[in-house]
Amino acid sequence: MKKVVLSAVFCTLFLHAFPSEIQILLSGRPAAENAPATITEVQTVKPADSYDSVGDLLETAAQIFVKDNGFGTAQTVFIKGQNKGVLIIVDGVRLPQDSTGMTDISNIPVETIESIKILEGPQVEYGPSASNGVVIIKTKTAQEGVTKGTAGISYGSFNTANAAFEITGNIAKTPLSYAFNAAQLSSGGFRENSAFDRNNYSGSLAYNFNKESRLILSSSYNQNHLRLSGGTNIAPDEWNGHKERAASTPNDWMKQDLVNSGLAFENPDFFANAGYSQNRFRVYNENAAWPPSTYDDYSVHNVSGGVSYRGVENFVIGADYLFTQLSGEINWANGDTKKAESNYGAFAKYSLNLGKLLLRPAVRAEYNSMYDETFTGTLLAQFNLTKKDAVFAEIGQGSRTPTIGERGYFSWGSLVTANPDLKREKTKIIEYGLKANLLKTDWKISGYYVKYDDMIDFNDTWTEYVNIKKAATKGLKISAATSAGIFDNYMGVDFSKNLDGGGKKIYGRPEILASANTGVKIGRARIFHTADIAKMTPPAGKSSWRWVNLGIGAEYKFGGALSLTASLDNYLNKYYTKNWSSQGAYPEPGRTFKLGMKYNFWN
Repeated sequence: MKKVVLSAVFCTLFLHAFPSEIQILLSGRPAAENAPATITEVQTVKPADSYDSVGDLLETAAQIFVKDNGFGTAQTVFIKGQNKGVLIIVDGVRLPQDSTGMTDISNIPVETIESIKILEGPQVEYGPSASNGVVIIKTKTAQEGVTKGTAGISYGSFNTANAAFEITGNIAKTPLSYAFNAAQLSSGGFRENSAFDRNNYSGSLAYNFNKESRLILSSSYNQNHLRLSGGTNIAPDEWNGHKERAASTPNDWMKQDLVNSGLAFENPDFFANAGYSQNRFRVYNENAAWPPSTYDDYSVHNVSGGVSYRGVENFVIGADYLFTQLSGEINWANGDTKKAESNYGAFAKYSLNLGKLLLRPAVRAEYNSMYDETFTGTLLAQFNLTKKDAVFAEIGQGSRTPTIGERGYFSWGSLVTANPDLKREKTKIIEYGLKANLLKTDWKISGYYVKYDDMIDFNDTWTEYVNIKKAATKGLKISAATSAGIFDNYMGVDFSKNLDGGGKKIYGRPEILASANTGVKIGRARIFHTADIAKMTPPAGKSSWRWVNLGIGAEYKFGGALSLTASLDNYLNKYYTKNWSSQGAYPEPGRTFKLGMKYNFWN
């Protein structure tokens, strides 16, 4: 993570996070003129493998707040103040959420990523779990007729070591192409009792019928062994890099296994996919006798499928299915609850071009086996002033069904009150703004307002999920992107407020997210600087919650094969937390370094 003082943000200029859809293209390509203003394509100023994690990349390159419990722990994505109802899709397969509706992205190796697309707000095409947004991750695949291989290693603070290997290519002279990735990450951890190991293996096989049609089979396996240190009650203003590290106590061991498999067919007119994913958690309290009475061993299973057809000009229709099941040994509070549910959906979207005016209505019908049917919709309107300038507005509705874990809540051995009577969370959003090219800089500014009915959140004591009858998020986003010669500069800032029906701020939500990236290319070298700031709504009794993070680094390429990277994160050595719970605050590390080497062969 990397956050900054506002003045540094505007001096260093970073890129953006903008309305409904953001695309991070690690390879980079220009956006189409007169494309919907809700679609923004950006390019990072430093190589993907120099980021510590996918969450680090998202925060730096898209102003998306990613919550964790400290260095190396699980990461969940917040979009417009919410980390529930955010769907994560990798190569067409949705990642399983945990029992309470959140998806951990820390197990996705950042080295394997080719592109990331972020869609903010309700998304009718993606169905359940997408009431607040979607993160679509595409990993590296083969290019026709080209065989490529890459091997890389890195070493950093806290004995953090990473090794990665990937290869893509074609099988003989057939239409079959393949990709395989393997990555291993281990660390002694920033705090006592926080060591972790991660292993990832992923691969895909594609049959290319022609340049526009292909069938893709993909699969991945992630294994994560992690020690979970508890929060510390030492006040953050007393942290010095030593007190908070030594203050952690043994809490839990977690072993996580994530399996993803999918089959997809795609061409310009038709898309179909089917997928299966399993997220298995094994958690126990280290202080208990073995086998401990608080041991949990449970899995979240997802079976999904969908089809869409766009053979009629400007018109898309589709349907999807999702089956979710929770299985295993779980310490349920207040008895059992139903552990399986099915969701069926159908949608339609139409794009109407009236000269300079674009209208894009979309509707969705959905049925859930626990909560019956619901209907939602969105409408985008955009008026193109010139080829690069436009004004736009979007309104939409979303709906989120309470998850199995929220209805019958448990927390890794801690019995917490269940609430099987939770209502559906309903969302209404409006966003409006302007995009323009001024002084060779692409600018965007947008305001947004999100209204929630029956928002699902913890109560004030973190002991039960409840419905907050009324809540709202309102904000303003500004971004600027400049690429001129050897310089790449990107800036973005998001001001927001998250309020309940009584006007009280909701704890743990961002109030300011601002980032700035600058890259300078000099010959074979590239120097980059990152700068971020965050201001959060603190828990009751705490006066403030904010942090500043500056980072610097460089990459040097020896011809086209070998490259070296070095980075220093949080070089001002600031101490802060990204999560504050009933256990206390979870410290983030101070100054950290990372050295890496990558070699491209068969290139």
